[in-house]
This record gives sequence, structure tokens and C-alpha cells, in this order.
Amino acid sequence: MSYQRYLPFLFLTIFSTLVQAAESNDWQTDYSGSVRVRYNSLNNQFRPGLGHNDQALSFLTLLKAEASRGNWTVVGELEDARDYLNDEDSALTTIEINTLEPLQAYVQYQAETGAGELTIKGGRQTMDLGSRRLVARHRWRNSIANHNGIDVKWRQADGMDLEAFWVMPVLIRPADRAALLDNRIALDDEDPDLQLWGLYYTTAVLPWRVQMEGYLLGLNEQDDPGDRETFDRELLTPGIRLLRLPASGDWDLEVELTLQKGSRRASRNAADTRTLDVSSRFAHLTLGYTFDTPWQPRLALEADYGSGDDDPADANHERFDFLFGQRRADFGPTGIYGPMGRENIRSWGLRLGFNPSPATDGFISWRRNSLDSPVDSFSRTGVRDPLGMSGDDAGDQLEFRVRHWLIDDKARLEVGGVWFDRGEFLETAPNANPFGDPVFFYTDITWRF
Repeated sequence: MSYQRYLPFLFLTIFSTLVQAAESNDWQTDYSGSVRVRYNSLNNQFRPGLGHNDQALSFLTLLKAEASRGNWTVVGELEDARDYLNDEDSALTTIEINTLEPLQAYVQYQAETGAGELTIKGGRQTMDLGSRRLVARHRWRNSIANHNGIDVKWRQADGMDLEAFWVMPVLIRPADRAALLDNRIALDDEDPDLQLWGLYYTTAVLPWRVQMEGYLLGLNEQDDPGDRETFDRELLTPGIRLLRLPASGDWDLEVELTLQKGSRRASRNAADTRTLDVSSRFAHLTLGYTFDTPWQPRLALEADYGSGDDDPADANHERFDFLFGQRRADFGPTGIYGPMGRENIRSWGLRLGFNPSPATDGFISWRRNSLDSPVDSFSRTGVRDPLGMSGDDAGDQLEFRVRHWLIDDKARLEVGGVWFDRGEFLETAPNANPFGDPVFFYTDITWRF
């Protein structure tokens, strides 16, 4: 039976507990929230079949309450994510809209043991794992991914972490375009036919500020007859990550290597029973140096690789699946923009970050992008040449971002923009748009309370 049927009762129970806790001296309570307003503008749409230009006025409101007593903590969080100024030709999906939804509703037990600290969390929750490239609580996109299940963490006194979890990713409802355009309200739900589990190990900080991570993630998916047809993914995703943290006047390093094995169907059509063997991979490299000068500038070389499918007609599937991760930190803004991700891409470039004051930070980045497989669609664009006659040059992306605290820890202004100089592939592929180079601009302000 679906957990969704019990969610309203669970959320009301948690809310009632929080109200009672506020009136009791036995509980410690905390209330917080934020409101973010963002204007997005995209000129020269890159997605096939959509209008020339796009825009969105996005609102994200979060309200959170938690109460603690002894080893126990009860948390409830509401999310309201809406878009306005969209039209029928907008690139509108559930990553932008999720109106009036219980984002988190969980109970947590935390206790000190002889060997460290044990934390057990059960219920609806958001999750961050390691680099957040495969599982993340989104910071930039307008709606936030969440999951129903259990998460267990054990941290030793020396900083070593071990985490194990089993969850059912929450599916945002409604998902049809008409409902999204109207910002309609419907309760999200999980599907027992979609399950995510994992083990994540992190070492303590080693000499030379080095830390290592190892993980194994599993995804099990099946059709839900009459409701949802899927690729029936059965995936195992092992990976390792090496991290040397940035420091003034010194080098930093990040290397992440990930494999993906398993099986999936050739299409979502339930009548299509062809099963493909999955063999894909992803890699990330950052090598940076922070100068010991005013503004603390940091120059970094960045590179990413995500495999593409070399032959869509054979029995193998080689396009990487980035699961429930975030893309913004590596590839730029998402939402109505977001052409790049961890699928069928070879990307490298330079990033210059700067911090003029404790209240202000920013960066400028340039990336050179190409396809891993010229017959697969380029990353997240949907642009494809099945014959591979359009080459593999996707083009260059130039991005900037500046953030400034107008009121310390209360109100922050952010401004950013991207220019994507299209390469041969995005200009000549059979379904490529003829509009020109995409240009994206956004500005937002966030209030925290």
C-alpha cells in the first residue's frame, strides 16, 4: 500500500507534536524559512520543438519546524514552488513546479555510542550524498527532490562516516503540462516500484587535507500498470572520490570515478520487452589553486566525462544515468536553461572564483563541450543526429555569477548569465533549432527568517 495514503496523517501528527512542543519546556523548538524570487530569461531555445524564447518568474517558499527532546527530533518542512510568465512553448517540467507540498516529515534518533555517533532518520526526507552529483537536495533549481524511507549514519570520533539507506524517491504530482502551467496543487507520492538504496563510506581527513569516499548505489524500477510506464531500470552504480580541500596559497584536487552496470528496457512502452545490458561511466576532475592575495582568487581546471550510447540499435546501453543528482555546480543553471549534464558529454574548461569581501563572491567559467557518441543526443538538449553526420563539436559555454548579502545571513542577491556558442553539432543536427546561440540571464533575491 502506498506510503502516500499515510503522509497527511503523518504530517499532521508531526505538526501537532511541534505545536505541543512549543508549549512545553521539555522540548527545544526551532522555526525557520525562506522565500526566493527569481526571474529567468532564455533567448534562442536549444530544445527541439519549443518556442524561440522563454522566460519564467519563479517563487520558492520553504517553511521548516523542528522539535528536539533528548535523543529524538521531529521535523516538518513545507515547500511551495511556482512559476509564472510561462506559455505553451515553455520548457516547463516538475523541476520548476511543486505547489504546497510536504517536503520533509520525519523522525530522527541520534545518540552517542562508545565508538561514535549514530543517527537514524525515518520518513519523508531530503538527502545529500558526497559530491551531490548522484543524490542531492537541490539548492538552485526551483523544486527540491525528496524521498520516503530510512537513512542510518554512523560517525566515528575521528570523522569517519558510514551511511546506509533505503528510500522510495518521491514523484512530483501533477506532471502534465496543463496542470503545471496553472500551478495546480496535488499531493506527491512515492511508488514502491521505484526504489533507491545505497552504502556510502567516507574516511577521516587524512594527511595533506585528503579525504576519500567510496559508494555503491542501487536503483530498482518496474512498471506500475495503468499509471506509469518505465524503462524497468535495474542499476548498480559503484564509485570512488578523492578530495583535497581548498586552502589559501595551496593546491586543491577532486577526482570522482563512477561506473554503472545492470539492465533496462529499450523504451518505456510496456509492449517493448527488449532488455539492454547497461555499461556506462562518468568521471570528474578538478585541479585548483587559491592565491594568497586579496579577494582570494581561485583558478581551477575542470573536466567531466559522461558516456553516450554508441549504437542505439544494439543490445547495449551506454548512456550514463545520473539518478537524482544536481547539475548546477558543474554545468551551470538548470530550469528553463540547462543543456548540459552527465550524459553523452566530454567537457573541460577553466573557472576563476573570487571573494572581494565576506559578503560577496562570484566566478567566471568557460567550458569546451563535445559529444562522447555522435549518434546519441547531446547531454540534456534532446538534439540528435542518428547517422552521426553532424560531428561531435557541441560548442563553448561562458558563464558568470555574483552573489552579495544585502543583510548578513538574511537577504542575498544573486545575478548570473550564460552564453552558449554553438558548435557544428548544435547548428547542423537534423532536429537542431535554427534560432542562434542560446543566451540565458537570471537574477534572484532570497530572504531567510
